[in-house]
Amino acid sequence: DVELGNLIHTPPKRHKKLVGDRQLLIVRSLDIDDEGEGRSLYRAREVMDEVIGQIKRAIEHLRDLGYATFVIASDHGHMLVPEIPAGDVIPEPGGEWLYRKRRAVIGTRHGSAEGSLVLPASDLGIQTDPPGLDVAYPTGYKTYRDDAGYFHEGLSLQECVIPLITLRADAIEAPIGGSEQVVISYRSDRFTTTVIGLMVQLTSLLTPELPVRIEAYSGSTAKADRVGHAADCEARDPITGEVTLRTGEVTQVPVLIDPSFSGNAVEVRAIDPRTNVVLARLPLKNARLD
Repeated sequence: DVELGNLIHTPPKRHKKLVGDRQLLIVRSLDIDDEGEGRSLYRAREVMDEVIGQIKRAIEHLRDLGYATFVIASDHGHMLVPEIPAGDVIPEPGGEWLYRKRRAVIGTRHGSAEGSLVLPASDLGIQTDPPGLDVAYPTGYKTYRDDAGYFHEGLSLQECVIPLITLRADAIEAPIGGSEQVVISYRSDRFTTTVIGLMVQLTSLLTPELPVRIEAYSGSTAKADRVGHAADCEARDPITGEVTLRTGEVTQVPVLIDPSFSGNAVEVRAIDPRTNVVLARLPLKNARLD
């Protein structure tokens, strides 16, 4: 039983020691829920994209160790909206509500319940103390509170249907080491805007194309924080965030820098998503105006 982050950030050569010879391995991540419940919905959406790419990398690492069957599942679905539209926040039905969430309340209803669906908790398989309590849900996509845009307490399909993927992976060939050369270039030694338009080129005799992660870090050390990532472009996979380079071609890659970053410089890196090896580095000074 390991955390996804621990697996991703452990060097591949130490994965065998981390996992051992166990036939069943559980890899958990709380990142989506933690960020969804946080203050920044922009950051939550960004993390959701990141986690999908990390799951892909974790599967590739574990496949190298001999695992062949993978089950990817969530404990619940969710809704994520940038803001609650006017009129979508409704009052709770009249009653004594002992437990309150954004899109559900549990207790005893008194009087009318306009705009809400009220059901016995027992009909939904919810055991309550004391027994005989009701559960009220706002109809449609409405909510009882306007303080968050991340929900998973309601009855919508988005919240109740549990995603599940079963993957059976064949063995893969080991990557060819030392045959690829990646070069990152920019028109200047400094950047003045939040989006940096880079050019990335792959040179290889044996590898026609290569997926990489293009990311910006707050420094050149292994402990530097990630402060930027490849933005949408033709070569970028929107699911994994990886950029596919082709031998002999110059690939234009925009990198989005975190608007809150205030350091003196960044280091842009091209990273092998399977091995986490840095294939190329480009330092750039921060010349943005506040």
